[in-house]
Amino acid sequence: MDSDVQEEIPVHEEFFFCGGDETQIIKCGPWTNLFDEPSVTRPKLLIFVIPGNPGFSPFYLPFAKSLYSLTKGRFPVWIISHAGFALTPKDKKILTAPEGMSFLTPY
Repeated sequence: MDSDVQEEIPVHEEFFFCGGDETQIIKCGPWTNLFDEPSVTRPKLLIFVIPGNPGFSPFYLPFAKSLYSLTKGRFPVWIISHAGFALTPKDKKILTAPEGMSFLTPY
C-alpha cells in the first residue's frame, strides 16, 4: 500500500488507567463520541484490535491503517495496548475509568 495514502489517515491516541496500569488506545478514523453524530453518518461497525504478542499497540498501526483504507474509511479501527505496555507522554492526559471506557458505549 502506498505510504502517502496511509499518512492521510487520521490517527489519535488516548491513555487511560486499566487495573492501575497505563493503557494506550490508538484510533484510526473517528474518535469522538459517536452518539453526537447524526445516525446517517455514524459508523455501524468498530474494528477493535486486541494485540497478541507484542501487546504494544504502535506495532499494529500499519495494520490498522491498512484496514481503515481497505474499508474506505467507513469503519474506525482502534487498537488497545496491553495494560502497562505503554508509558504516557508527559503532555498527555490519562483518562479515568468512565472516560476511558466511554468509547465502547456506541457499540
